[in-house]
Amino acid sequence: MKIKNFFAHITIIICLLSFIKSDLSVIGPSDLVSRYYNKPIEIVVRKNEDMSNFYVHGEVFFENSTANHAACTELGVLPSIASQNEYVENFKILLAYNGDCPVVQKARNAQEAGASMLLLINNNDEDIKNVILDDDGSGSDIKIPVGLISLTSGRIMQNFIENNPKSRVMVEINFKEKEARKKVEFKFFFSSSELKAYELLNNLTKYTDKFNSQVEFTPIYVIHQSPQYDPQKATRELNCVTKGKYCYFPKETTIIQDGQRILIESLRQKCMFKKAKDGKESFYEYLQNFYKNCLIYSPPKFNERCSKRTLDSIGYPVNYLDECIAKSFGVNSLLSSSYIDNENSIFKNEYDEILKYKLTSFPAIVINDKPIEGIINENKVMEAICNAVNEKPDFCSVYIGKTDTHLKNVRRNKARVYIIIIFIILINAALFFIYKKYIIRLVSDKINFNTIDLDGRIHNFVNNYMSIKKTQEMDYQSFETDNSSKVKKSNEQFTGSVDTL
Repeated sequence: MKIKNFFAHITIIICLLSFIKSDLSVIGPSDLVSRYYNKPIEIVVRKNEDMSNFYVHGEVFFENSTANHAACTELGVLPSIASQNEYVENFKILLAYNGDCPVVQKARNAQEAGASMLLLINNNDEDIKNVILDDDGSGSDIKIPVGLISLTSGRIMQNFIENNPKSRVMVEINFKEKEARKKVEFKFFFSSSELKAYELLNNLTKYTDKFNSQVEFTPIYVIHQSPQYDPQKATRELNCVTKGKYCYFPKETTIIQDGQRILIESLRQKCMFKKAKDGKESFYEYLQNFYKNCLIYSPPKFNERCSKRTLDSIGYPVNYLDECIAKSFGVNSLLSSSYIDNENSIFKNEYDEILKYKLTSFPAIVINDKPIEGIINENKVMEAICNAVNEKPDFCSVYIGKTDTHLKNVRRNKARVYIIIIFIILINAALFFIYKKYIIRLVSDKINFNTIDLDGRIHNFVNNYMSIKKTQEMDYQSFETDNSSKVKKSNEQFTGSVDTL
């Protein structure tokens, strides 16, 4: 059966569940996050060719009814989620135990209850990578994904939900297969009016070509939303477009205090980046010249005239940018100022990216979906990129201490040592056999076993030894006899002398 859409058949989910690993991160509340030691939870999920960019960010619900902990019977409708975050709103994750009934039945009950995902807790201590989930073969109507976490991780989450009914358990799951990444995703969140962002980007671009296309750079422009924004009663606001939906509120230290002008420049730069072929090179060149000619120029000339003069200086078509900006607002031209009240497709995507990573301070950098925390500087960014790329250029040694060249040299030196050791062993073995053969030949030349009567010689040696031994014994006996006579004679003389006295 062919998969027709993203969540087409639960059987595929079940069959492949144990093959794909991902991470589930608990992002709130902080009391629950600390119980996981601020570390992500291992989760296995189904594999689908469209799932590589799938991202879940939502609230976890658990059925408190003991009889329905496994979601084997019909569930009540899950409560609605009140949130301004588009990734969280209406995204509900049902937590339930594995076992007692087929997974298809659980998934169907969760789906009918309004869940956008079913998160199962393993019902024993078995490694979740080895779990095979039951399937009754009737899951063609199931369109929600299914994930599995360990018994220990699941019980922590369950107990917290039961003991803290007023707390909202928020999690995010990134199904992107990190091992399958061909390029490092480098996302730079900044404002077109932020001087520090231009300086940092200028320092980073000098390394761009040295990574041999391993790094995919994407600029994301900062968008705010007006606190007073109401889709039903939207009105035009200062520093905003689309009637307050997309805004930029300059800081007091920002040299430009016109938020709407900053937004239009951000659109111009984004359109420039999106242009095919030479977009990136021209984009970097434009930023450098715009920074020098329009931002740090005294007084600042942050306006459309300065921007277009900069475009002319690098030979870039101005008309393309005007068409791109107009298209993003859904109009054919920028002749009427009323276009700024329309929805903007570029800003919608930028705002979604900011919500996705929950960024609150800028400039910000995200490497492979992981925001760099703390103060952003060149060293920290380069360290993250060098650690992420597969082939590390030599200059990465400045940031991480090891590069591909270094590692190759280490491996090459080890190989040389092994070859030398093996060569020495072979030489010694050869010398051993040569000397052995030489000694055997030398002994054979000295002793000719065909001409020398060894048995006769041995017999003569034995006879000579016995004769010498017999002679020695006779001499010893004669010696004892002589000594005995002398002693007897001496005793007799001594006795006569005593008698005379």
